[in-house]
Amino acid sequence: MLKLFKDGDDMAILTDAVDERSFMGELAETLAALIDAGAHDGDWSFQFSFWLPLAADICCKYRGYKNDVIERSVLCASSHGTLPTCRIEAIYENGKAVVEPEGK
Repeated sequence: MLKLFKDGDDMAILTDAVDERSFMGELAETLAALIDAGAHDGDWSFQFSFWLPLAADICCKYRGYKNDVIERSVLCASSHGTLPTCRIEAIYENGKAVVEPEGK
């Protein structure tokens, strides 16, 4: 399971992937689904500048480095250092990435 949360530049990633490779695969498929859905009007250089550092934080956690990633039963990396309160943008679950429509 992977969930992307976003409200402006308030972003967070939640995952329960068992390892870094699984996490990166789920993230890649989820971001691809957002791109294919035309999310963010094609402004992906800006989007990646926020999503990729959060993904790197989670990868560092999988590798055992200390960082600001919160670990409970899932890993959470957030642009504001807290658990997400913004809307869910996309979910990867059961082998499928799903883009959530605006307003949910």
